[in-house]
Amino acid sequence: ALDLNAAITNASSLSVSGASDLGANVTTSGTQTYTGAVTLSASPTLTTTSNTITFSSTVNAVDATDRDLTFGSGSGNVIFTGAVGTTYNLGTITDIAGQTLTFSDAVTATTIANYGTLLFNATSAKTISPAITDNGTTTIQVINSADGAPGIITFSGNIAADTITIGTTTKAGSALFNGTVTGTNINVVGGDAASSAENSQATFADTVTVTAITLDNNTSSAAVTFSGTAKTITGTINGLATTEGTITVSGTPTFASTIGDTQRVSQLTINGATTFQAAVRTNALTTTAAISNGTTLDVASTSSIGANVTTTGTQTYNGNITLSSSSSLTGGLFSFSNVTTSGAYALSLLPYSTSFTGDQSLTGLTLGATLTGLTVGASGNTAAITLPNAISIAGPITVYGGAINVNNNVTTSSGDILIRASGTFTIASSKAITNSSGNTVITTSKFVNNAGSTALSNTNSGASKYWQVWSSNADPYNVSTGDTVGSLAYDFKQYNINYGASPSGTGRALLYSYAPTLTFSLTGTVSKTYDGYDTATLTSSNYSVSGAVDSDVITYNKPSSGTYDTKNVGTSKTVSVTSVTLTSVASSTSK
Repeated sequence: ALDLNAAITNASSLSVSGASDLGANVTTSGTQTYTGAVTLSASPTLTTTSNTITFSSTVNAVDATDRDLTFGSGSGNVIFTGAVGTTYNLGTITDIAGQTLTFSDAVTATTIANYGTLLFNATSAKTISPAITDNGTTTIQVINSADGAPGIITFSGNIAADTITIGTTTKAGSALFNGTVTGTNINVVGGDAASSAENSQATFADTVTVTAITLDNNTSSAAVTFSGTAKTITGTINGLATTEGTITVSGTPTFASTIGDTQRVSQLTINGATTFQAAVRTNALTTTAAISNGTTLDVASTSSIGANVTTTGTQTYNGNITLSSSSSLTGGLFSFSNVTTSGAYALSLLPYSTSFTGDQSLTGLTLGATLTGLTVGASGNTAAITLPNAISIAGPITVYGGAINVNNNVTTSSGDILIRASGTFTIASSKAITNSSGNTVITTSKFVNNAGSTALSNTNSGASKYWQVWSSNADPYNVSTGDTVGSLAYDFKQYNINYGASPSGTGRALLYSYAPTLTFSLTGTVSKTYDGYDTATLTSSNYSVSGAVDSDVITYNKPSSGTYDTKNVGTSKTVSVTSVTLTSVASSTSK
């Protein structure tokens, strides 16, 4: 045993087999070994000449007053085998540059003033309570000292270091950081087992401010979890190579830096509302909570989407999308390649601002038959929309765009179809829009039907369902700029009506804001024997009308009498008539 109340200086080495009470400094040229429990009754400085200091048992303060432990200049590495400060905590533990302090058990102290390297290598879960400060070129390592699944090392205080490493290529590591983390680099490295036995894990419950986080699976896996509420994560996150590492969000963080910019991570899982302020690239994506304010999102393979995703820029999907909830994807533009959707939910593809940033085509996107709704664009979108692939779903379909091009069949078995084109609406040859349940409404500034009589079909028309085409074309019958109705059969046609008003008929309808102007006039010769009156006798052949369009048949009453300009005898007299009333306008092509 050792009860030290005065300093030891210039000793060659020190080895204590029993308990030690250190009340003064110890300086040796060789090793210092404390086999029994160590109590600090003062705040000693322990110094060797490049030799090891070993604590084989616990280290505690003598009472509730914090005691500091300092390692002097030139000392070698320090090994703590037992718990530190768990009975009475220490104050500040201070190492030196180039020195490694190894902790194999819990540490309870106020601060570790780190100038060198701290290694935490416990084989079971332990708690490290002190804040750790960065005072030079510093490293923190969390590495299980044995093969197999690591215990979690929990850091309670704020942590700062130039480099933080969780696991190595031969051993795994697991760390939970409950305080803030600052520094330069964080490396998470999986062990060398070819199974989950040596997966390395880092969990951050507070703000992280570093330059970079790198995930290296090695032969196991490397994972990071961000569990803090409303915390900001600053620092790029990448795999060491492409598709290495996984990221899980269980809190509600804001990521200020890019993810996967140089090397995509393998999996990004969002289980808490997350804000991205920079570009994100991942191999696979899973969301059960919303993503907001991202710039761009690029998914190389599959996506499981169960919440809304919002980016200001392009969202790119290069693999199948499984919907686990009805979701809105909002972005500047969308790019799809080899994507097939599945899941009995609704999908909305919406512009981040009023319009998409460019023409939006759904090339590369195949929509699953169980989809319960589809929305493309939003009211006010003026970017062109192209539907190149067949769509057959079990819910309503809504499309907003400038020019809208339907280049394949569009079918729903449930709900309405609404297509609103502020520009030209075009349906390609031999294609059809078919609704077996609800109504179909198309609004457009120019209607171009290249599909003929089968372009629009409501197979449930017996249940008072209809289709309507609302055209705002200023001259719909102009040879070069007019609409192309083709041989589409309709029940009625109405002029001078704008979308939103109530049509006067029912069924299949062509509805035009255009209002033809009809001019009624008298023609031929009218004569009579003078009788002192100004009444002129008229027949139906004396009437004519002009201004009709689209071979419309104009029906109007034709009064049998008119009025001469005077009752006096004369020639080339003017005859006028009143009470001419339009009865109906019937299209010769309506069915």
